[in-house]
Amino acid sequence: MLDGTCPELLQDMLELRGLGVLNIRQMFGDTAVKRNKYLRMIVHLSRPSLEPDPSGMERLTGDLGSRRVLDLDVPMITIPVMPGRNLAVLTEAATRMHILRSKGIDPAAAFMARHSHFHRARQPMSTPVAPALVVVSGMSGSGKSGALHTLEDLGYYCVDNLPAELLPEFVRRMRAGDSAPEKVAVVIDARSLGDLAEVPGILSQVGAMGVNPRLLFLEARSDVILRRYADTRRRHPLSHLGLPLADAISLDRQALRPLRQIADILIDTSELNVHQMRRRILSEFGLESAGLALLFESFAYRHGVPGDADFVFDARVLPNPHWDARLRPLSGRDEAVRDYLDAQPEVATYVAQVQTFLDTWLPRLSTDTRSYVTVAFGCSGGRHRSVYLAERLARHSREHGWREVATHHRELD
Repeated sequence: MLDGTCPELLQDMLELRGLGVLNIRQMFGDTAVKRNKYLRMIVHLSRPSLEPDPSGMERLTGDLGSRRVLDLDVPMITIPVMPGRNLAVLTEAATRMHILRSKGIDPAAAFMARHSHFHRARQPMSTPVAPALVVVSGMSGSGKSGALHTLEDLGYYCVDNLPAELLPEFVRRMRAGDSAPEKVAVVIDARSLGDLAEVPGILSQVGAMGVNPRLLFLEARSDVILRRYADTRRRHPLSHLGLPLADAISLDRQALRPLRQIADILIDTSELNVHQMRRRILSEFGLESAGLALLFESFAYRHGVPGDADFVFDARVLPNPHWDARLRPLSGRDEAVRDYLDAQPEVATYVAQVQTFLDTWLPRLSTDTRSYVTVAFGCSGGRHRSVYLAERLARHSREHGWREVATHHRELD
């Protein structure tokens, strides 16, 4: 939060060359003049270098970084500006992109997922498909546990805190078993034994075994991690070194730098809540096998419709278990609520019609341009009817051959 003041003589006034002195409050209203304002992002307009940049500019994600302002890291995007470019349009585009990223929407990640699927779909049928291995790493407090839980929902065999030097032997044993899992996810971070600088070489060894590992790296701003630890009151994994929390976070960031530099997927969770991060993971890894990844979501209308839902179905027309005192404290996941709704003729008709609709149209969305679809069910409280429908339609989809199916209950999870 930035607070601003000025001498009383200059209040509401602004000089604009060519127009003279303007009274901003009179021109645009009281809301145009504020004593304080949140600083959420810095747009840095720079002169383009005349010399070629040997490192190159990141053309997918843009030139993202941060700037230290009053001991806080503020997200910053740098845009090289040539004469004649429309600065207002550039600034608005940068601001809208930041808002989308804060909601978990990343066009660059969607493009990379589309690109990966495009090439996988064109591989010769005789090409052997190696087991999928995802290595999850990142800073403590950045959301690795949530990422691992989401991968587990997608059918990954998950292992947390695996020592890095054991990864090749772990992969060898996974491949040797008769019932070896098709998809494996392991977490390697600062808690792991050994030198993290050796991890790139270890991943190279795994690649030589015929397994192509993808490294997912999660990070967040230091002030955000500090706040998360203050909220949860948990100990930082490096606190055993006797360091203050801020120093432990800095050491964690430095130790993980070798992994960040080789990450296939980099996600900054500073502005993401757990639900938005889950959707990011689903969009990145929900298409490991050909076909759409389906997410069935429940929500309460009083808290708003999910902005990223592709299909929305209103369940408020169905009988409400809330009015039964025995069922009120339960949710649509509980057997008693399921039995109640299963016995309602209106529910049977509703479910049959929705199933017919989805069975007809979801397969037609299986194109190279789409990696996942969100189907949302809403009711008054987001606890009984919508949860029941999301779970039931997810089960129906799995039974009809959809491999990547997950559920998310916004008001319960």
